[in-house]
Amino acid sequence: TCSGALPEVVLSDCGLLFPRGDVSHLARLIRMLYEETQLHRAMAEKARFNAVSLFDAKRMAEDMIKAYTKAKSWKRALLWSEYFS
Repeated sequence: TCSGALPEVVLSDCGLLFPRGDVSHLARLIRMLYEETQLHRAMAEKARFNAVSLFDAKRMAEDMIKAYTKAKSWKRALLWSEYFS
């Protein structure tokens, strides 16, 4: 659905969104993917590629280390500024 964080996560070339509670829209999208097998395959391949590359364990660990390092430097800068104020 188009609610929550899904619009930010689901890219247009690898997923389809529909308004929350709009069952007929969902049914149309399902039918479209069923009938257009080439589109279905292309979207599935792109979604898998995105999932593997975005959520790779090594990449996620590296991103987490960068985030913690940045947070640690901010904390150090804050403590330093409080010490001299």
